[in-house]
Amino acid sequence: MRVLRIAFLCWLIGLFFMGCTTSGVGSRPGEAFTPTPSALDSISTPTPTPAPAGATPKAPRAGPSPTQSRRADVFRPKPLPGGFTVAPNWLVFQPAKGSSQPFELENFVWLTDGQRWLGPFPFYPRSISVDFVMIRQDGAWKACWQEGEALPPSCVASLPGEPPERRKVSEVECAWLIMQEAAQCDLPPGMPASRVQIPNPFQGLEEPCSDCWQFIRILALEGDSTVLAIVSRHGGLKLPPYLYVLGPGEASRALLPPEERKGGMLAVQGFAPDGRFLLIDDFSETDDMHTTWIVRWPQGDRVSFSWPGRIRWVEPRPERSSQ
Repeated sequence: MRVLRIAFLCWLIGLFFMGCTTSGVGSRPGEAFTPTPSALDSISTPTPTPAPAGATPKAPRAGPSPTQSRRADVFRPKPLPGGFTVAPNWLVFQPAKGSSQPFELENFVWLTDGQRWLGPFPFYPRSISVDFVMIRQDGAWKACWQEGEALPPSCVASLPGEPPERRKVSEVECAWLIMQEAAQCDLPPGMPASRVQIPNPFQGLEEPCSDCWQFIRILALEGDSTVLAIVSRHGGLKLPPYLYVLGPGEASRALLPPEERKGGMLAVQGFAPDGRFLLIDDFSETDDMHTTWIVRWPQGDRVSFSWPGRIRWVEPRPERSSQ
């Protein structure tokens, strides 16, 4: 009997070791496909490796969908046509969202001199209507934004090269009745001339009215003999403004006449820091059309920047530092 008990125990131990060996081989699940980071760039829907029959494979990790992409990746700006460059000036561009509202802006910006593009960079204020400046920080010139004098600047990128020397812009305003054929504006000392004459673009467009008048802004760069006149109408029918280039001894020259405009309404955003270019918003209040003209001053040749969004000059502020 003792021999039988010993034989029975040996038989049980053998069964135990046989079961462990079987479970370690037969019930192991097959390896599922898991793409590496490099594979995720080129594979949109990974195909799992078939698992052995009876096994329960792991769920494959989903790769990126072809339609899933950040807006910053979708928008890839190209150089301006014709080799148009504004260097050494820089522009900051904030794209509009893909909606019917052109001024709902994305939370990133790009920087460009017309041919080189840097970006995209995160940007969280509502729009680039805040001061966007170029300051020297840690031995390099950087593009930064500042929401107020009391707050320190937030820098988004270093810019190559040196900033242009900032040219001073003088401005004067005058007003004339709408019935006049031309307006004559007296200019203060320091401007290229003591008086300029501007044609009245609104004469004859509708019946004259006693309370209609033309409002004129004159912009002049320090050291420049040519001025820009912005003529807008106040009272009566609302009409888009007109721009005139006025040079000594020359007839006035219309800049962006109505037949060349994209939307109709114009808003001059100002000269480039070195005074060689003008930035002009061209938009329509009725159909959400919006573009920006980059105009060489005072020659007048230009290129239209048609991507929806806001574009502004990056103003050099060498007096501001990280100290």
